[in-house]
Amino acid sequence: MAGVNEIVRQIAEAKGVERICENIAHHAMDADLKDLSQMVYLTLLEYDPDYLNEAWEQGRTDYIITRIVLNNYRSRTSPYYREIRRFRERTTQVGETTRLTDAKVQGMSRKP
Repeated sequence: MAGVNEIVRQIAEAKGVERICENIAHHAMDADLKDLSQMVYLTLLEYDPDYLNEAWEQGRTDYIITRIVLNNYRSRTSPYYREIRRFRERTTQVGETTRLTDAKVQGMSRKP
């Protein structure tokens, strides 16, 4: 009987969560998917030890990980969406901003 820490360590060494995140998101690992992966590892560490151990012995951990990733990645009420994804959707990276031309700035000025 392996402990939760040992099971999660083995999953992490095999990059199991990262592989599933990339498959579900349909793109390579980026900052958001790294955050999602870390949240999944944290969720696994908080799982009931008996349940996780049973799933590990039966080879069902990929299914559990897939469900956790899907629920977090697709849900607008998940902790991942509230803490990470929504913030990224509402911000721009440095260098992605558009520059206002002089004509646009003059059109925006308030005239009394």
